[in-house]
Amino acid sequence: MIRLRGLLVVLSLISLSRSVFTQEIELLWQEGLEKANDTLRIDFFLDKSWELARIEPSLSSEILNRINDHFYRRGQTYRQDVWFYYKGIIEKNLGHYAPSDSFLRMYYNFQLERKDTVRLAVVQMARANLYADQGLWSKSMTAVTESLHLYESLNDSMGIIRTTSKLGAILTELERLEDAKKYHLRALQIAQALKDTIETSIAFSNIGLVFEKKEDLDSALHYFEKCLDLDDRVGYEYGLIYDRNNIANIYRKQGRPGKALPYCLKALASAEDIGARSLVTYSQDLLGNIYLDLDENQKGIDLLEGILKTSEVSSKRDLSELHNSLYLAYKKMGQIELAFDHLEQFHVLHDTLFKDDITSQINQLEFQYKTERTQQELELANSEKELAQVKIKSIQNRNYILLAGLGIILLFLLYLFRLNRRIKRQNKLIEKSLSEKETLLKEIHHRVKNNLQVISSILSLQSKAEMDPNVVSALKLGQDRVRSMALIHQNLYEEDNLTGIDVKQYFEKLIRSLFHTYNISPGRINLTTKIEDLHLDVETMIPLGLIVNELITNSLKYAFPDHRSGNISVTIKEENNVLLLKVCDDGIGMDPTILKIAKKTFGYRLINTFRQQLKSTLDITGSEGTTVVMEIKKYIKAGNNFSAV
Repeated sequence: MIRLRGLLVVLSLISLSRSVFTQEIELLWQEGLEKANDTLRIDFFLDKSWELARIEPSLSSEILNRINDHFYRRGQTYRQDVWFYYKGIIEKNLGHYAPSDSFLRMYYNFQLERKDTVRLAVVQMARANLYADQGLWSKSMTAVTESLHLYESLNDSMGIIRTTSKLGAILTELERLEDAKKYHLRALQIAQALKDTIETSIAFSNIGLVFEKKEDLDSALHYFEKCLDLDDRVGYEYGLIYDRNNIANIYRKQGRPGKALPYCLKALASAEDIGARSLVTYSQDLLGNIYLDLDENQKGIDLLEGILKTSEVSSKRDLSELHNSLYLAYKKMGQIELAFDHLEQFHVLHDTLFKDDITSQINQLEFQYKTERTQQELELANSEKELAQVKIKSIQNRNYILLAGLGIILLFLLYLFRLNRRIKRQNKLIEKSLSEKETLLKEIHHRVKNNLQVISSILSLQSKAEMDPNVVSALKLGQDRVRSMALIHQNLYEEDNLTGIDVKQYFEKLIRSLFHTYNISPGRINLTTKIEDLHLDVETMIPLGLIVNELITNSLKYAFPDHRSGNISVTIKEENNVLLLKVCDDGIGMDPTILKIAKKTFGYRLINTFRQQLKSTLDITGSEGTTVVMEIKKYIKAGNNFSAV
């Protein structure tokens, strides 16, 4: 019942919106028809259409359709070339790329016949934008290069700036970032020479986008802030909206959503004030994601869901990203059913993007073919019969080539589609296998840790049953050694890295455990650790952990007799592919005789065995306290093998 009511509300809103739209067009149309003649009426309607092209493209398109039906289909030709251009631009704004290309081509051919260089440069720039929106970079580059050459022949500085900037934007998308920056710097130089604040700001913005693409976010932020300052000086509202959204996006990427929020809110308010719907939608999308980053999940969800309900997003790629954001948000809130719905929509859109690209190209070819055929038939009607037959034959041959080429393209795209599906299936199998192996490895580490704890418990129980102090001490030492290994396996199954140990975290736990075992009262022995943030493989950590266990145990047991106070320091760091271990205390130290006796103990033999395994030096001094230094040459970092051997 709730869903039905929601559907009725949406349908009511759509109906109301359509009614308002119809009223607007009727009022505007009546106003235009009151003009004195067709020339003034066409001027009025074309001007109104262009005013609305950016903020109300649907209304603008409807005006153009009525101009065509009311005037041009009845034989009027006044400013029909302008109608072609406006129709091409507005169809592009609506995402109708195939008809847009056709209308812009008609305008291009019209100006080519008139040899109007200025308008040819303008329309080629428009076509470059159209192809860029579709990701057809080669065609976009060809069109904008022709436009640039035309503007250069006219010595039109503003045209040169805009085409140069467009070339830079295309190269940015193609990841040729250094080349892109050169074009944007050229545009900036010309704009500054002309003292054109808006074009200077646009050049700064484009340079900022290059740095953003290079992930140099600080430099990108610097240029976007320059844009904001310039656009604020001249009150360029559209520029200010883009600038604030760009700055907000950089702060979000830097993990500073709190800084991003006020910029995005201001951009949204400005976009709503000027009625720029596409900018409103973009700002709402960015703001929704910022709220999600700030854990204000409901606010973020309301904004993103609102975009979906208003149907303002026409790009399936944008819709795909929108559903992905909502999936992550609902997942975070524990609303699994809604999360799954959006995840499903994300996958459907993601999988169809490739198919849509194919369909778009096919539709464009078909539309182009039909338009050209209509024009050719009109030409044939005014030609002699013999010439018409020759042209028909030529058209047929070209169509055969087009159809053959289209067939080859379809086969190739079908092959790519199937290959992509097969790769996805293989990736899923690999991910499943890796997940199963990871689970198994975690279980192994968990069981090893449990077994070691059982052994530790047995040693503890045995030590309580023994009366001989030497036996109790030996059992206690054994228990400490087992505990040091158990800690390693505990860290492995508790963390995501199943082969690497966080050195700092592990040794802090181990040393804390030893202080507790030997009942070291707080403040009696001060511990200082200088342990670098390293992740070592389990093969290195087990012997290294047992060595440190022995050294700390010796210091706690023998360095501070009669409850003396003192200091112990532990240093572990990496220098020139050597792992340095240094354990010091300022206790009673060891004279040469005691050191000679100590070398015969089991603990020393254990340290020496692991020293050889790690290809390490061992230096012990006992004149002022005891210092043990080891330089380990063979050690394995998580995922890497660093060995001097």
